[in-house]
Amino acid sequence: RYHRRVIESASSRTSGSYRRGVPLLLLLLAVIVAAPFAGALFGDRCMLAMDSRLPQFAPFSANSPKGVADRPANFITPDINGYITPQAVMLQRELRAGRLPGWNPYAYCGQSLLANLSLPPFYPPNLLLAFGDPLRVLAWLTVLHLVLAGAFAFAWLSNFGTNRWAAFAGAIATSASAFLMVRFHLTCTVFAAAWFFAHLLA
Repeated sequence: RYHRRVIESASSRTSGSYRRGVPLLLLLLAVIVAAPFAGALFGDRCMLAMDSRLPQFAPFSANSPKGVADRPANFITPDINGYITPQAVMLQRELRAGRLPGWNPYAYCGQSLLANLSLPPFYPPNLLLAFGDPLRVLAWLTVLHLVLAGAFAFAWLSNFGTNRWAAFAGAIATSASAFLMVRFHLTCTVFAAAWFFAHLLA
């Protein structure tokens, strides 16, 4: 009897009135997720952990111009500066030259771009790097995957007959989860997490 009620409730979620409200909720989700990134998406800000042009690390900061050492910096997430962004620039250079991104001779003792975990060139969204500034494209890719994570969570919760506002709350909780909020500098983690609920739906 309980399972019948769940199935009937889930079926009601496919009604016209329920479906009509979904696009607006997903649009609202996208706006809420994108809002904190507005400066990086449309303005002159970026998602770097620090200004790599300035020596902010001791002991080098001792010789920096006055005030440099006090500038905002996140020394826990420098991957975006020292690894992710250079990979994005290298990938963009190869794509724009019409070459298959094969080898990056500048990272460590050299490494494969084709097998790169952070920005795999055969992952379709990463091809957007060929069409814009790498830092801005990285911001758009991050927001895209945060929205996808929330949208798939919404769909998964709706499958169980969840009220659409409860499903929307679950979508926000997924997109703004602490797990994702502290991992913007690890693109592979954010990109993979976006598809978690999609796998559960499959």
